[in-house]
Amino acid sequence: MLARARAEIAASCEEDLPSVMDHFAGGGSVPLEAQRPGLESHASDLNPVAVLINKALIAIPPIFAGLAPVHSDPWRPAELGSWLGVQGLVADSRHYGEWMREQAEARIGIDEAATTEQLEHIAELIPQEWIAPAATGSPAQCVEKIRGQFDLGCDGVIMHGTSPDQLSPIVDEYARTRPANIFDGLAASPGA
Repeated sequence: MLARARAEIAASCEEDLPSVMDHFAGGGSVPLEAQRPGLESHASDLNPVAVLINKALIAIPPIFAGLAPVHSDPWRPAELGSWLGVQGLVADSRHYGEWMREQAEARIGIDEAATTEQLEHIAELIPQEWIAPAATGSPAQCVEKIRGQFDLGCDGVIMHGTSPDQLSPIVDEYARTRPANIFDGLAASPGA
């Protein structure tokens, strides 16, 4: 199917394939899909996390296309031939990701099923300045952190929780105590 799409694009562009530039790439689906039929693609975004995601998804893999992994893979003897696409990069990512997990378990002493004591130990290892912006504590304390984000000039705040029951008291507290007219001038549905 990709070969057929590539042929259709080439036929409609007189063999001069277009480049795709997504200035608000977010998670990178547009430039990634442009690469699949062989188009040159570029991505940018204001969000540094989106830039990092796009770099990892779009820019780095083509550099390693067709290359064998750096580590020796006992499950794939060299005589099997070349590595297709980014199979070598995937093999390295799995190998070194597993190595990092093993190192973390050995140094910190936990795995995915940590006890409360182990989690408290990890909390002591994380620098306070990393945790300071997080909205934690009582609903009133969370609302204070959210207000601080608006005071810094944010138009919106994304709240994460494990369930609506956990977020509901915070939303209720914010609605009860928010300054009047704070959202005047903003669209009723900024995502629309």
